[in-house]
Formats: sequence, C-alpha cells, structure tokens
Amino acid sequence: MTSKERLTRLFAGKDIDRIPIWLLFPYFRSPSYANIREIPEYAQILPFIMKNTDTIERHHFSTGFCFSGHPEIAWAEESAQTQSGCVSRSVIRYRDLALSREVKRGAKMEIIAFVKEPEDIMRALEFPYSPVEIDYSTFKKNEIEMGENGMMGVDLPDPLSQLHSICDETDFVLFAYEEKKTVKIFLDEMLRRCLVFVKRLLEDDIGQIFWISGAEFATPPMLPPDLFDELAGNHLKKICDLIQRHGKYAMLHCHGKIRLLLPQLRSIGFDALHPVEPPPMGDCALAQAREVLGDVVLTGNLQYGDLWDKSNEETAEFVKRAILEGGKNGRFILSISGGPSSAQLTGRMAENYICIIETAKKLS
Repeated sequence: MTSKERLTRLFAGKDIDRIPIWLLFPYFRSPSYANIREIPEYAQILPFIMKNTDTIERHHFSTGFCFSGHPEIAWAEESAQTQSGCVSRSVIRYRDLALSREVKRGAKMEIIAFVKEPEDIMRALEFPYSPVEIDYSTFKKNEIEMGENGMMGVDLPDPLSQLHSICDETDFVLFAYEEKKTVKIFLDEMLRRCLVFVKRLLEDDIGQIFWISGAEFATPPMLPPDLFDELAGNHLKKICDLIQRHGKYAMLHCHGKIRLLLPQLRSIGFDALHPVEPPPMGDCALAQAREVLGDVVLTGNLQYGDLWDKSNEETAEFVKRAILEGGKNGRFILSISGGPSSAQLTGRMAENYICIIETAKKLS
C-alpha cells in the first residue's frame, strides 16, 4: 500500500498492511519545525525516513487576528536595542484601537502579552470581524506534489488556543479561574468564527484530516478536569461534528495528563488522539486510553525527548510496548510526541529515528 492508501484505509476502519509510522517530519517546509532539508545531519537520514514512514501533512492557513481577516486590521513590528538587550514590539491596530506585545531579550527573556488585564480580552473582540480570505494555491500545489506519499491535513487552532496565544501563561490560568464570564464570551465568539473558517475549508473540499490544537491548555497540570468542558470540550465537539458531517477526520492534539479526562475526551467524538503520553511526561498509558476511548485512532506514544539520551535498545523496547498497547485492540499510528524542532540532530537521535522505523517494520 502507499502511505496515502494506508492512512486513508486506517481512518475508514478498513484493513491495512502494517501499522503506520509517523515521526511528524513535515513533507514540506513547516514553520513549526527546523528546516530539515537545509540541515546536513537531517538531510542524510531524510530519504530513508520519507521512504519508510507515513506522513500526515499539516498545512497551516493564516487565521488572521482571532480568526478575523478584516482588511483594516494592521500589524506592525518594531525592535530597538537598549542597554540591557533587545526589545521587540508587535502592535495590532484598528483605527484608535490597539493591542501590543513586547519581548525583552537580555540576561533573561521577558514577554509582555497582548492581553494584560481582563478588559483586554473584551478589547480583542472590539476589533472588527470579517472571515479570513483563504489562499488555496500552495495547498493544492503541495497536494499534487505529495501524491500517494501521505495524507493532506489542515492545522487548526481551536478557540482556546486563540485565547492562550494573546495571554501570558500566568494570566491565562488566572483568567480561566477568575474571569469565567469574560472568557466564555470570548471563547463562544471564537467558536463561531472557527466554525465559519472550517466550514469554508470543508465546502471547498480541502484536506482529509484536521489536526486540532488547543485542548492541552485546559488539561492538568495547567487546569483541573472540572474546567475542561467549558474551556475546550464543548467547543471541540461542535468542531469535530462539523468536520465529520463532511466526511473528513478530526485528530485532537493534546499533551498533558489526560487520564482523568478520558470520559470527557470520549464525549467530544474525535477520530484520533495524539500523543497519549505515559509517565513521566503524561499519566496515561495507551491501554488505559483504549479502554475508555474505544476504537479511535490512538497516535503515539514515543517521547521526543527520549531521542536525545536513550539507547537503541531502550528505544526498541519503547516501540514494542507502544505497538503492543496501541495496536492490540484497535487502530493505531506509531508516532512521536513532537516533530523535529531542534536545529541540532545528534548521532544518537539519528540512530534512534532509524531504530524506531526498523523495529516497527519488523513487528508489523
């Protein structure tokens, strides 16, 4: 089978020739990861990886400012050198309305977010909304070039990821606890805009699968389980329902300790979950997820950090455990918790990438 056929049949619940292997290497240049085609150490192993793994390509479309593509919303970037370092400033402006973000780099880095007070959350909604104009040209060109080498997908930020992107970490958590009414108003509006954006893609038959990020910001240890549904779960269900009604697939990307959230995750109704992390990074084994979630496509659960310091023998054991737990009673993609984000690829990392592939193919 080709990679495209293998993945398509897996999501459709049909028989396949082997467990798919997805190392999150992008088929095309991705802003999320290192430029692997221009780094010699990656380039040496890239042909082997692309030949022997299965790619879900997550194409990133611009979603503007809070899903708004209004032509009068302006972005400005400026930077200045100070005695203590460099200060970069981003300003989003509509007429007399403005929000700014500063990054101060010196002995330590300090980030001052767009949203500094609860009132700023509502100020973000005062910016006018117009649906984003979507340019399909690069996607369609890539789709043709990719051919049978994998499944074309869409990288989709959810409503909560929009809130997280304009807050700093501490304020984000405080707002979730203390500003529930304001946060709800914001998230409900982001859901409305997100559904407009997704519906346009679906009606234009763009992508086979939607990679939805943002749920992890409402998981332990960041936030408790009793806040998950109102911050993420209820919105995600509506997004996944829309995607599935159009015959497409929804994959939820959610780091964190999800074991206590499994019943809530199941009620969302997604098709696949990534990366299902065991201890110490997470708290959920693949077998535990399978027991509660049923026959969704579990995707994981090798840790990106382990590539740096684990031996080939240890890596092989991780692969065997993942395949046994993940593929025993349902659909499974062997995958890593993160893609090639480091610009440095050590010899051990390269060996472990190869080990993952060779071990998995022997067991499939």
